[in-house]
Amino acid sequence: MTLRFHHACIETNDYAATVEFYVRFLGFDIEHETPGFHGRAYNTWLRCGDARLEIQTPKAGNETAPATAPSSGDPVPGAAPPGLRHLCFVVDDLDAALRDMERAGWTRFAEKGGKRIYEVEGNRLLKVIAPEGTVIELREPAEI
Repeated sequence: MTLRFHHACIETNDYAATVEFYVRFLGFDIEHETPGFHGRAYNTWLRCGDARLEIQTPKAGNETAPATAPSSGDPVPGAAPPGLRHLCFVVDDLDAALRDMERAGWTRFAEKGGKRIYEVEGNRLLKVIAPEGTVIELREPAEI
């Protein structure tokens, strides 16, 4: 299986400030913004050269406390940081990637509707759960 990095997904409780940070201070452009995306206020794609970020708000009712104090940046004890939600890689053949992983003995996958490979917004994807809990999204080549 050949992997090519596709994107990192970051969840934020302060959508406007997060988008402004990546656009204004790091030079990203807004590629695609979707209000009301699957129970989220926003899901937005940013791009800077070959780097892509998916910025999303928490699903309604799943908002978390900020991980750091806004004034000092110090950690807030007991807060669950929004932060990184998944890493995404492109594979040429998603079905073959799943077969290869299953043959090798990997069993930790996220499922949707009882399926390991499913579609979101017209893109086929597979979510693999890494040993430390990181969600690794594999998808076939597509624009977003």
